[in-house]
Amino acid sequence: MTFVRYISGQPQSVELPKREDFAFQVERASGVEPVHATAMRPEVASRHYRDVAPPIKERRQAMTAHQVMSTKVIAVDDKVPVESARAIMLEHRFHHLPVLRDGCLVGIVSDRDLFAPKARLRDKVLQIMSHDVLTARPEARIADLARVMVGHTIGCVPIVNEVNKVVGIVTRTDLLRCIMHHAPIDLWI
Repeated sequence: MTFVRYISGQPQSVELPKREDFAFQVERASGVEPVHATAMRPEVASRHYRDVAPPIKERRQAMTAHQVMSTKVIAVDDKVPVESARAIMLEHRFHHLPVLRDGCLVGIVSDRDLFAPKARLRDKVLQIMSHDVLTARPEARIADLARVMVGHTIGCVPIVNEVNKVVGIVTRTDLLRCIMHHAPIDLWI
């Protein structure tokens, strides 16, 4: 899977690291010792998950960003004052706001950026935003998104189309919501 990093609006390809052998620990509801399985043996982990998971009607496997992304993305212009961006973030209870210029993604601002002591209210978002943004396409695999988010310690990945327009955003909350509604082991196959 190819990810693109935008640095000051310029796209650069990012090599996705090799798949690591993540360990999963599933504790059985019966109080038996926890069962250890790896991502390389999903059938074992999946069997134990089914033993403890409540039945869910009409499950379908979520595999791509398009299936889990939030599509109602609220973004700010790069010339918006920090004070306005703070108000938007507080009102909507977000942790990240994509930053646009002429409708295209040029950065991202987090709650840590906006509420840091160095962020003055009259500053423009452009002055404090992260210009180095990892993005993905709607067809990106969820497992790849999760690996990138963990590997780069980021809380979200904006989903963009071929002309760098934001069409969605995948956050940690979106991934957790997906795990709640789908068998988590199935996501990592």
